Amino acid sequence: MILVVSGHIREYAFVQSVLQKLIKNAVSANNKPRPTVKTFSIVIDSLSRIGTKDAAEKAEQLLKQSFDLAQSTGDNSLIPDVVTYASVLHAWAQYSGKGGGGFVAAERCEAILNVMHELHKKGYKQVKPNTYAYNTVINAWSKSGVPGAIEKAQALLYRMIEAAKSGHDQSLQPDIVAFNTVLHAWARSGRGIHAAKQAEHLFHKMEELHKLGYPNVEPDAIAYGAMMDCLAKSCSTSNPSGAMKAEKWLYHIEKVEQSNQM
Repeated sequence: MILVVSGHIREYAFVQSVLQKLIKNAVSANNKPRPTVKTFSIVIDSLSRIGTKDAAEKAEQLLKQSFDLAQSTGDNSLIPDVVTYASVLHAWAQYSGKGGGGFVAAERCEAILNVMHELHKKGYKQVKPNTYAYNTVINAWSKSGVPGAIEKAQALLYRMIEAAKSGHDQSLQPDIVAFNTVLHAWARSGRGIHAAKQAEHLFHKMEELHKLGYPNVEPDAIAYGAMMDCLAKSCSTSNPSGAMKAEKWLYHIEKVEQSNQM
């Protein structure tokens, strides 16, 4: 891991030095090569793989620098797009859960996501949040380990579902990645019966959406495994029906599998 991280740092140092030279060209208004939003995105992407708070903060600073440079030079090619923002989200998500930084990272992710929505409303079409952006924030909350984090992740998933079902935003269609992330969070939560109930509700929602024609939410082996894990962990002397529910769901899953093979 140390070798991998140090490799990413060396990569960042190189691309950052190139970017700073290009920025100087843009500020001095000479005829030498200038940066574009893609240049900034490359540097931010290199930061997003490091997984530290410092790297995430630098990624966010570069995002702001790109936006400010676009406004000061009048060069719209420097305005960050959804790819640039997604890399910054990924930088914070990589830090989530490390050294007690889960809450800070997840909160920054959601704040940036809200900024994306606000900018899109103001006419910046290129920053419109997509499924990947939402999945990244959901992942940040799910692995943060802070109280109430799973509920926040699930609330974002429901925002995606409502946006898609209302026809308001088809680019925010939920997928199996989002559902599996939240299901696994409930399975790891240690919250027994409550976690099992939430998992059942999510599973029903997946099946409902798939029947409505959403192709990317069909339950897979990972979803089945997380669901059964939640039910198994809910079994106790105070919840004797847990084992019966697990058996019932296992039968249901087998029927679905048999139906898919026909």
